[in-house]
Amino acid sequence: MRKIHKYPIKTGGHAVTRLKVPVGAFFIYAGLDPRGQACVWAEVDTEQKNELVEIHCIGTGISTDETSKAIDTGGNIGSFIEENCIWHIYATDAEGKSDDSIINDG
Repeated sequence: MRKIHKYPIKTGGHAVTRLKVPVGAFFIYAGLDPRGQACVWAEVDTEQKNELVEIHCIGTGISTDETSKAIDTGGNIGSFIEENCIWHIYATDAEGKSDDSIINDG
């Protein structure tokens, strides 16, 4: 069944959030929920198996090798303002990486 799910994410200079999402999840929006929590929303098929993805939250002007890789290889979900910061959100494949820091558990 296709649904839209919300996933909380971390913010910070270059914060990385690992999430389990159904295979084929299509991220449609990044922003603050009504409580002020940074989140991404995705169209998902709840009948699919889960896969691990990384959500990169990158502040304007932040530049590192990891940041460049996320921008080069990731899909841009969007940008949003939180207090005095503007965050730019990218999703990348987390295949082969440890799942010890997953925020949600499917």
